[in-house]
Amino acid sequence: MIESLFMLSEESRDVLIEKHWGALIDRSVSEYYWDELAKFDGIEREIPAVINSPQYYMFHYKNDGIIMLCCCQREVGPLLVIEFLAKICEILTDYFGDTSEKTLRANFVTVYQLLEEVCDSGMPCITEMNILKDMIPPPSMMNRLSSAMQGTKGVVLTKDVPEGILSNVPWRRAGVKHSSNEIFFDITEEVDVTLNRDGQVVSMQIIGDMNCNCKLSGMPDITLTFQNPQMLGDARLHPSVRFARFASDRALSFVPPDGQFTLMQYKILDGDEDKHGKGKFNKGGMIKGGKFIPANFASKGEAHHSRLPIYIKPQISLTEHNGRVNVIVGSKTDLDGKPVENLVLSMPLPSNTAHADLTANCGTVELDIKKRVCKWDIGKLPKDKNPMLTGTLRMNAEVITEDEEAAATTRRLAPTAAPVITVDFKITGVTISGLAVDSLTLSNENYKPYKGIRSATKAGLFQVRTG
Repeated sequence: MIESLFMLSEESRDVLIEKHWGALIDRSVSEYYWDELAKFDGIEREIPAVINSPQYYMFHYKNDGIIMLCCCQREVGPLLVIEFLAKICEILTDYFGDTSEKTLRANFVTVYQLLEEVCDSGMPCITEMNILKDMIPPPSMMNRLSSAMQGTKGVVLTKDVPEGILSNVPWRRAGVKHSSNEIFFDITEEVDVTLNRDGQVVSMQIIGDMNCNCKLSGMPDITLTFQNPQMLGDARLHPSVRFARFASDRALSFVPPDGQFTLMQYKILDGDEDKHGKGKFNKGGMIKGGKFIPANFASKGEAHHSRLPIYIKPQISLTEHNGRVNVIVGSKTDLDGKPVENLVLSMPLPSNTAHADLTANCGTVELDIKKRVCKWDIGKLPKDKNPMLTGTLRMNAEVITEDEEAAATTRRLAPTAAPVITVDFKITGVTISGLAVDSLTLSNENYKPYKGIRSATKAGLFQVRTG
């Protein structure tokens, strides 16, 4: 059972909102989170998903500079709590546009109303957006005027029971009408990959989201089929999707909610190489060790990770007194002719760096000696030349300590380990896995809807080792 929820500001570290479903917990419990953050040098993603305190299990989720901190006194499924926190952020974003500190302060009454409905006695309850909007109308000028006239001080109440609660399809209201019937799908994939200094893949996975914006009248029934559907082995589906149909042929059959929602999330892991060079091929790709490797990843005699859009060749040598940097970036695979955009490389510098002289033949280079980081913003990857970053580093070989007794003594600083380059980019109009919609059919209604599908690929945790 969830005891309490605290919404913390990352900037001021204040407790903006607290909600208790069980015993009252002092807000000072949030100090355990900040102490844990300090242990990992302020890197939030390195903090364990569950923080153990003497009395509580603490779960955290960050969104728009707000940390959702949840306290549980008894053992509970971690994914249940983390998914619940993510759902709260999704609801607040849909209501207010974002979950920033300013937004929460301006709408704290509505936030408390939502927290009352989404959780009952510590157990997640109503989280469907359509039902919540029937019970608690989103803030608008009309609602503010209505509450002012009724003297409810910003609290907007509805006396009608939401239709979704009594329906077999709780995620969709009855009698929905739109002047233009249209439905849009956005497929976005993030590639998490670690490359060694020779460009070989150490680990790789693809995380995909399929978001939908539905503006269809009535009670439509949608069937969506894919090219290479076998790759969708590890998928998380919206409650509206009929699982039996998905399990049989990987097709999505559902009655969509009205408005925006996440239809599916999926993960594609880097398939294991066949030790004997053999695999079972089919039209969609290859199956090895019970895993499906899409045709875009693998063909006979080729590595299945060859669809990576760029390659990076780092040559970095460091000594006690100086260092030399040479990084080359180039296009590796032509993803349907789509260019690589917003390409940015970030490289940490050794902690004893005194001066850096780095230049590039493409893009801009920003050096921050105080924070020991080099940011190379290439932008759109050119096809006529390979961007190159070159230069030298000068190190501090000796450091005088601040201790008065040891003021005259010095110690040598050995160069730090080889830095890890972090890469960020975006490619619009294509997915790196090759997943694409094959057909979309609508039944149970007589109109013909307008359909739109967009695809995009961006870097997730894309790292290149230099040593």
